[in-house]
Parts: sequence; C-alpha cells; structure tokens
Amino acid sequence: MTLPLTTFDLVDLLDSEEAINEYLSQVIAEGDESELLRAEEILVKVIEKIRAALVFGESSGELQPFDPSVFNQRMISTRE
Repeated sequence: MTLPLTTFDLVDLLDSEEAINEYLSQVIAEGDESELLRAEEILVKVIEKIRAALVFGESSGELQPFDPSVFNQRMISTRE
C-alpha cells in the first residue's frame, strides 16, 4: 500500500516573527552560503504571502468594529 505524499512548504511554517527568527538563526549558524540564499528566497515568499493576505483583508468589505473580549472568547472556545 502506497501512502500519498503531502506537499511541504516551509513558507507555511514561518507564520510568526518568532518562527522566522528561529529559522534564520539556524541557517546562519550552519554557515552554508547556498542555504542562506535559499532562506532569502523563502523569506521573499513569506513577505509575498503576507502582502496577499493584507490585500485580501483590505478588500473583504466594510470595516467592522473590533471587540477584544469577543475575540478572546472566540479564541478560547476554539482551543477547547
């Protein structure tokens, strides 16, 4: 039985400043120039993904008032 392979994209894992900093720290510690160039390419893709999300969010409709307590409650309920 052959299991299907899933697509792996490092860009999807670099979803926070902390994750990006850790990734860059590891690449720099390795000292491999080709990996450093690859890291630059990956970070360009991360920035493109963030820009696309911002454009999508800005074009999603009228602004709605933000209630932090409702947001926090929603986040808590999704963790349960």
